[in-house]
Amino acid sequence: MQRGVASPPGSGPTGPLEILPEGLQVAGASVPLRSAGIAYLELPPGRWEEALDSLASLRVALLRLDLSWASHERAPGVYEWGERLPEFDVGRLLGLAHARGLLAAIRPGPWLGDAACDVPAHLLRVESVAAGPHEPSLISGRLMLEAERWHSEVARIVAPHVYPRGPVVAWMLGTPGGATRPGGLLDRGEDALRFHGRYLELKYPAGRGAAGAPSEAGPRGAGELAGALAWVEAGEAAARAWISRNVALRPGQHPERGVDPIPAIAAVDDHPFGAGADPRTTLGEVDATALPFPRGAAGDWGELRMFGLRAADLGPAPGVLGIPTRRAPLDLPSPFDPPMLLAALSMCGVSAFDLDALPGPDLADDYRRWFRLLDAVEHPALERRSDLLLLQNREAARLREACSPGGDPPGELASPRVLEALRAVPRDLGLRDRPEIDSAISFRALFDGMRRAGIALSVADTSAGPERLARARVALLVGFERIGRPLAERLFEWVAAGGTLISGPRLPELDWEGAPLGLQLPFGVKDRVERLALGGLTLEGVDLLEAAEPVLECDSGVLAASAPFGRGRIVHFGFRLPFDAISIDPERTAQVAAALAAAAGVAPSYAASDPLVETELFVGAVRRFLFLANPTPETREVEIALGEREALREVRGSGVHVRAGERLMLPSHAVLLREVVSL
Repeated sequence: MQRGVASPPGSGPTGPLEILPEGLQVAGASVPLRSAGIAYLELPPGRWEEALDSLASLRVALLRLDLSWASHERAPGVYEWGERLPEFDVGRLLGLAHARGLLAAIRPGPWLGDAACDVPAHLLRVESVAAGPHEPSLISGRLMLEAERWHSEVARIVAPHVYPRGPVVAWMLGTPGGATRPGGLLDRGEDALRFHGRYLELKYPAGRGAAGAPSEAGPRGAGELAGALAWVEAGEAAARAWISRNVALRPGQHPERGVDPIPAIAAVDDHPFGAGADPRTTLGEVDATALPFPRGAAGDWGELRMFGLRAADLGPAPGVLGIPTRRAPLDLPSPFDPPMLLAALSMCGVSAFDLDALPGPDLADDYRRWFRLLDAVEHPALERRSDLLLLQNREAARLREACSPGGDPPGELASPRVLEALRAVPRDLGLRDRPEIDSAISFRALFDGMRRAGIALSVADTSAGPERLARARVALLVGFERIGRPLAERLFEWVAAGGTLISGPRLPELDWEGAPLGLQLPFGVKDRVERLALGGLTLEGVDLLEAAEPVLECDSGVLAASAPFGRGRIVHFGFRLPFDAISIDPERTAQVAAALAAAAGVAPSYAASDPLVETELFVGAVRRFLFLANPTPETREVEIALGEREALREVRGSGVHVRAGERLMLPSHAVLLREVVSL
């Protein structure tokens, strides 16, 4: 498949548009999913050509065009498209892009990345739309109706410029986020207040506050359905509603106009606790999913790696929106400059990127060099080596999400006992009284520990199907005492066929009805200990195990054990690590994670001598490439665990070799790429 930009009509073949993992397929060419925005309303129209030329020189073939609803709708139902103000002439801008062989993806408001509000001022004065003085209510039905009219207007303007007559090859759909954190802005719109009252009635039948008065400590009402069991699940439902109601409005949906459909890309959250629409639930309606770049990932290496692994695991062609183009993205100081953020995501296996705006000259060269390097190694054609699949248990959130507006689970889940099991003992009104939060504590600690120990891992969750499990030799699931029978059957059939499952901290003994699963696990709980010290860590909810070979022990007994199960093996640990375990005792956290991995037959490979330096191996049919990252502010000198007849070779430039036993210098805040070669 030829890589490059499709030729303008008349100078080459035309064909259907398709998004594949390796890129956007246009007219027989594979275009890497790399896009950049142009703030056209902030640029004099005379400088548009200069901006487009710089985009092309940056090796970015896809222009992302954010169309601001608040700017283009000057009065109710009155739009400006350049008739009086030339800077609003979107048609001319698309024509200039087309003349240069560029492609374009349209993203209309009201949800434009991190923009706080892209709703016309006259709508914010409508009581059923406003949540506050300057904020729309995310749950407002009137807002959704008005947004549909706006999207229809955008489709009318864009239709003449749709491929093959023009450059437009994709329609990007922003979606409202999930719940805000406690203490954040509360949605006090009419629909949101009704929702909050229903939420209290369903979740806390005995009463926990006045209905219709959102608690200042509670999450933001971000959903559409009045009756979902939690704010975050309502947020997921609202995001999916925005997608399903607007995806049909994109240009190309009307064959009588002579235009073929163009791909739809939905920007949805993948919050580990279910806040925001789950990308996996949208892939039936859209052609690709783009994950908005989270604020925390801009300055925290662990959050960045977690986000990258999540993005790389989604299909068919996940992307990332909004790679910051400034050293201090948003209002958060970041030690990582944008090229390093992009390089770190490449290291995780992400092959689709979006720059939130064209970078200045100081960053353009860095981006250009990195894209050239990825092209040289054919990065999308490589497979990231992963020895262990870390599964996040989001089953409880998915069950809540499946509840009807009345709060009752559908079909086979329609039992009062299931509903009761989904209601954790309330410790607070909001996100903390959720069983999956407890699971996430150990999940994050083990994720950090595996990284620190040098274990190559991937991240998915319990929606992973048999085909995803089949690609993994070892899976780790932090679970609950209760798990769904289909999930249990899927996991343990995979183990019996030869897989290795690491699980904990509770033995999965019951389904959501409270009936025994009957898995015949080769473990028993000897004693239960409320708290137990292990080095500098305080373990909570400890089950001391018996009747299996020990994996991890302390003075009180066996903390983790291993036993065969069919043709596979189960490794079980009976404790919860603290959420900030990697900060409390990084060495012991890594030792615990390494012990569990070793019992499953997983050991570090191509690890660096410095535990703060991380590595990722990518393997192709013939070639192997190693990413090396130094996220610290100091230059690091490390040895890499190479074979005796192996070396690391520079991919471009002098081609210098680093052999086994030799040391490699890594600059501060840098990601390097080297080819692993045989001598």
